[in-house]
Amino acid sequence: MFETIRKAALSAAVAVTSLTAAPIVLQAAPMATAPSYESGVIEVRHRNWHRPHQVNRCSPQRAANKAWRMGLNRVRVTHVGARNITVRGRLRGYNVRMIFGRQPGCPVVARTR
Repeated sequence: MFETIRKAALSAAVAVTSLTAAPIVLQAAPMATAPSYESGVIEVRHRNWHRPHQVNRCSPQRAANKAWRMGLNRVRVTHVGARNITVRGRLRGYNVRMIFGRQPGCPVVARTR
């Protein structure tokens, strides 16, 4: 009987202390959606913070330029996908298709005649 009363008193004490500590924890870390100038901290963002992170991805113009530098003549972009870019042109009298990846640097995935 005494054990049951002791356990109930202990659990009541833990519950009361956790209820009094909860508002203190919530006040310690306020959720701020706007920069707070009252605390002396000013939020500074990079000048290009709004740009997407994929700035260095291979674009169709970069792929066509790389194909031209590799020796293709009459270069034209025929397909632009999420993962690759297909470029067609002429090389030494043959019709050539080159596929470039969308990673930085435009890696050549395939080259067919």
